[in-house]
Amino acid sequence: MTSSTTYADARTATLNAARDLYGADSAEHRAVGAAWRAVGVN
Repeated sequence: MTSSTTYADARTATLNAARDLYGADSAEHRAVGAAWRAVGVN
C-alpha cells in the first residue's frame, strides 16, 4: 500500500491477503470482511 491507497483498496488488499493465507471460506477471511463492513467500507 502507498500514501494514495484508498479505504476500498485497503479492503481489497486485506481480503486478498486473508484469502491467500487462510482460504476464501476461512473464519479469518470472513472476519476481515466483517470488520470492513462494520466501519462502512463495502
